[in-house]
Amino acid sequence: GQRSPLSLRHNQIYETLNGTQTEASTYGLSVGKRIMEMIPVRSSATRAIGYNPSTGQMQIQFKQGKTYMFCGVPQHVFDSFLSAGSKGSYYDNHIRDRYQC
Repeated sequence: GQRSPLSLRHNQIYETLNGTQTEASTYGLSVGKRIMEMIPVRSSATRAIGYNPSTGQMQIQFKQGKTYMFCGVPQHVFDSFLSAGSKGSYYDNHIRDRYQC
């Protein structure tokens, strides 16, 4: 018999490697690795935030177009960032220069 084609989803993921931005195309199989869900937020600088509680990875997409990955982020830091009145201030005070991957 004929094999059915695999269902693929395509996402653009940006990672910071040694301070430079590298673009990588990632294909997630429907039965394979789950791609992080991004939550749109109201902010002058931040477009969306994603979090994987099982790995502690957090992804932040900024309005200027760059997306950064942070590792070892506790759930409470993500929750507080998501509910912060000022995402920029919370990022500067609690996330920037921390949780490097």
